[in-house]
Amino acid sequence: TALGRPCPPVDVIPGGCDRGRFFPDPDPGLRRRLGIPADGVIVLTAATGEPGERLDHVAEAVRRLADHLPVYGVFVGPAADRQPAGERFRSLGAVGDDELRRAYSTCDAYVHWPAADGFGLA
Repeated sequence: TALGRPCPPVDVIPGGCDRGRFFPDPDPGLRRRLGIPADGVIVLTAATGEPGERLDHVAEAVRRLADHLPVYGVFVGPAADRQPAGERFRSLGAVGDDELRRAYSTCDAYVHWPAADGFGLA
């Protein structure tokens, strides 16, 4: 107990990473469903609809990288429909935990680029 109240259950993850919660290997099925070749580089970003997500910046980075590499921007989340149009962009939309883990395990890079971050504080 803390301060006279019982503490909520807390799951401590040593080192901040628990591969058991994620798929250990990339999911080639996800690449196929999105039409991304095996050698394509996946840059994943979350589009939650929060102000200041700067999805346009992520899209511009993908466009610039695509001049030199087979890069694909994949947007996941409830606001993924705001993704830019083009052959290098894909949307997963709002997904469940299982599909989100597959996306994290399959991407080559995850980009979180907010203009400001309140660290979950409202």
